[in-house]
Amino acid sequence: MLKNKIGGRAIFLLVGVTFEEVIANAFDYALYPFVIWKYGLLKGGAIMALLSLAICYAMLVLYNLTKKDWFGIELAKELREYEGKRKVFMAMSWMLKKGQFASFLFLSLKFDPFTTVAYMRQGANKFPVMDCRDWNIFFASWFVGNLSWILAVFTGVSAGQALWKVFH
Repeated sequence: MLKNKIGGRAIFLLVGVTFEEVIANAFDYALYPFVIWKYGLLKGGAIMALLSLAICYAMLVLYNLTKKDWFGIELAKELREYEGKRKVFMAMSWMLKKGQFASFLFLSLKFDPFTTVAYMRQGANKFPVMDCRDWNIFFASWFVGNLSWILAVFTGVSAGQALWKVFH
């Protein structure tokens, strides 16, 4: 049954995941460090955090309007209840059942507010209107994720600048 769901969604997953990976990598590993380097911790961090908020909100609107599981998030929700014998799906199901707070932290630190709220809202494949709980998750994830990434990028940029001074 799970194999049929993946096969039927393959084109959406291929397009969505490819698009998300390209955009996220360019944003996180090129634009974010450049802006932090150019404008510093506070101003650069604020610019990128606000840009991140706008992009994640736009992705959420598009996701809800198309009602297509472009990124496999709805499929991941279904994996929480997986009871089959395939070890890879059993492992994913176990990880997804670790609780709301653990899921929130993992998703906020690893992904973005869009992914976090889309995964954590109630129901799979329903694409509901955002309620108060969803907005709280969205903004909390935005804060946690961006704060940690701003600090990580600033540390990396600072280390790079220090190494540059040493070797040049």
